[in-house]
Amino acid sequence: MHEEVHELEQIQDMAISVDIHIVGMTNQLRPDDGEFDPHDDEDKETIRRYWDVIFERNDLVPVQVDKPLWLLNKY
Repeated sequence: MHEEVHELEQIQDMAISVDIHIVGMTNQLRPDDGEFDPHDDEDKETIRRYWDVIFERNDLVPVQVDKPLWLLNKY
């Protein structure tokens, strides 16, 4: 919605939406052979915290990174 309809305020405060594609992309980026379960709430929270650290350290907006990660995993 932010890019297509109306600019949203405080989008930088919105957390990444951890769905099956974000879990899948995170699994592909892992340096070890472990995998997060896309149906496990604890794994999803771990992923959310992981990406929050990356966003904060690199001054990135989660909503703007969510779409590319989602598309990369889907296709």
